[in-house]
Amino acid sequence: MSRIKILVIGERNIGKTTLCKKIHGMNNLAESFPTLGIDHQMSETNGTTFDTFDVPIDELKILANIKTSFNCVLLCFDLSRMETIKRLKSLMSLLISNYFPEAKYALVGLKFDILASLCPVEMKKSLSKAQKHSKKLNIPFHQISTLTNNIQDII
Repeated sequence: MSRIKILVIGERNIGKTTLCKKIHGMNNLAESFPTLGIDHQMSETNGTTFDTFDVPIDELKILANIKTSFNCVLLCFDLSRMETIKRLKSLMSLLISNYFPEAKYALVGLKFDILASLCPVEMKKSLSKAQKHSKKLNIPFHQISTLTNNIQDII
């Protein structure tokens, strides 16, 4: 049996908890509440244990108390609010140098489905900006619709 530990981090109210629920196969995605501290969840799928830690950026100091390493760090932002991507470059540097240097990192744009349905032109601009950030950070970029994407494909 394998175990994958995932840190899901980003600004508040961007969809991190919904992403974690999707990773764990939960279908009740409509009800989410702001995360206070760390939201930790575990589930098993096909012999693999998925262990997620949902952390808002402003709760970053909590990471000093986590005595674990992560296989994967998902740097999340809201595609419909591009200002939520601004602190991710410095956040990634901090996480690599002080906490999790061995983890694989990915940039994850959330709420893709909402932006695509409301404003396709803005969606294209946001995707272009996100891809540029991804190249600067030298990590893969994934856009996610929590309604349709198979989230485990990015892990």
